[in-house]
Amino acid sequence: MPSEDLQAYQRHITSFTDEYHPKGATEAHLVQALADASWRLNRVAALEANLLTLAAAREPNPLADAPGQIQDAMAIVAALESQPKALANLSMHS
Repeated sequence: MPSEDLQAYQRHITSFTDEYHPKGATEAHLVQALADASWRLNRVAALEANLLTLAAAREPNPLADAPGQIQDAMAIVAALESQPKALANLSMHS
């Protein structure tokens, strides 16, 4: 994606290449595919966390007097309820 750090992506690919030492085109392709899948999974996890954080920040807090863990859990539930389509799209692309 245009907003991603190209150097970080290249380091990510290099780490897979250095670990697996592909021989030939097929192995190089498989290592590249594995690294790309790993990169996308990391991106989905970050996007999901950002989406939940944003949605939770927008929700009013009905349990302002509850302990922090309960408030956090309820904020996540509210975020999940308010963003089902976006979260479903993330899981389809992982």
